[in-house]
Amino acid sequence: LEVESNFLSGKLPSELGLLTRLILLDLGSNAITGTLPTEIGYLKRLQYLNVGPNLLDGNLPTSLGQMTDLTILGLFENSFSGTIPTELANVTPLAQFISSNNQLQGSIPTELGQLTGLSVLSVENNFLTGTLPTELGQLSRMIYLAVSNNLLTGTLPTELVKAAPLQLFQVSYNSLMGIIPSDYVALSSLQIFSADDNHLTGTLPTELGMWNVLVVLSIRNNSLTGT
Repeated sequence: LEVESNFLSGKLPSELGLLTRLILLDLGSNAITGTLPTEIGYLKRLQYLNVGPNLLDGNLPTSLGQMTDLTILGLFENSFSGTIPTELANVTPLAQFISSNNQLQGSIPTELGQLTGLSVLSVENNFLTGTLPTELGQLSRMIYLAVSNNLLTGTLPTELVKAAPLQLFQVSYNSLMGIIPSDYVALSSLQIFSADDNHLTGTLPTELGMWNVLVVLSIRNNSLTGT
């Protein structure tokens, strides 16, 4: 069911949950309001769900964790609040989780580290707190990790070096501290590293000169030293 880029408005009917044979549901680029109905979790065959951008709000239903065939989940550019459901860890095929530009709070669930097929995690422009989970280092297929413009604290976890295919890593506009780990040299596929406006200290590791495919390195407005 593809109805993106229209002028649809109103709320999503709970009867959507009756369409149990759907494998694709794209409602993006409309003017839909209200919440994401709990009944969405009945769509257990769904592989692709996109509801962004719209005017949806409220909490993300925990029933998203029942959609165990889902590979792409797009929730971006709405006004969702509350926390990221830990139940998403049950959606083992999930490859892309995109919930940027919302009003999500709480921490990035450590349980997301169980989604070993996850390649895109985009949660920038929210109100997320806590630290970057070390468990994200278990995501060996991760190529896109964007957590910029949140309220994250703590340090850059060295465990992320296990996410070897990582091509984009954006952590700008948070309150991260500590050093840029020299172990990050192992991220040999990295093309964009952005860590502007944090509280990073220490020197820029010389080992990072081995990022041979790097296109953008942006670390403005920190407390880095050295020459």
